[in-house]
Amino acid sequence: RDRSPSRGLGDVYKRQPVDGVQADGVQADISRQLLHAAVSMAGDSVTSLIVGTSCVAWIAFDSGLIAACLAIVALAAVCALWRLMMARRYRAGVAISPAAVQRAEREFEFSAAVGGLLWGVVILAVYPRADTHWALLVLLIVSGAIALAAFFYALIGRAFLWYALVPVAATVFVSIFNENGTIAMAAAAIVYAVAMARMSGYYRRHTTMAIRSKLEAEAANRCLLYTSDAADE
Repeated sequence: RDRSPSRGLGDVYKRQPVDGVQADGVQADISRQLLHAAVSMAGDSVTSLIVGTSCVAWIAFDSGLIAACLAIVALAAVCALWRLMMARRYRAGVAISPAAVQRAEREFEFSAAVGGLLWGVVILAVYPRADTHWALLVLLIVSGAIALAAFFYALIGRAFLWYALVPVAATVFVSIFNENGTIAMAAAAIVYAVAMARMSGYYRRHTTMAIRSKLEAEAANRCLLYTSDAADE
């Protein structure tokens, strides 16, 4: 039997099971853990989503925008249920194959697009027609929702792009073409979008680095245990 402790770290790592699935490389494990983190935080955000959309729906109703109110409630319900279902289906500890991770990432991006549509409807249908003080509250709620979503949608593919694109584009459109809009508001929306995109990219890179370091440390520990057992035999 070969008892040499000079086996490569990668060879030892690839023979170890991770989350019940035979390890298929560090990158696959990183994607799996990013997915677990993203869906968990998305599920935890449902309460904030319900509170924010309830406020906006009430503003729409108070402004006589019944159709917009119903659309907001319907889209919010879809988003909330989707987040909860994904959080349950892909929670940490559940074995997920690399192919299933890829499918889950696409599903996560689609759910983000629906969320973006929700806030796009809010900006286009409610913001221009609400009273001044309510309009300000609408903007605060939408910008807060985008900032909160960066913590989980930024971890998966283009999910954050699909989430933020529609409401930001809608804000720019309304600011330019609405009689009460201003170019300054459009410019502010663009600056906010660029800043959030840079922050989300930075956040994802450092989260990925942290997960990689954790996996490599675990692999190194397994390698040490393996060589120690080999030396004892």
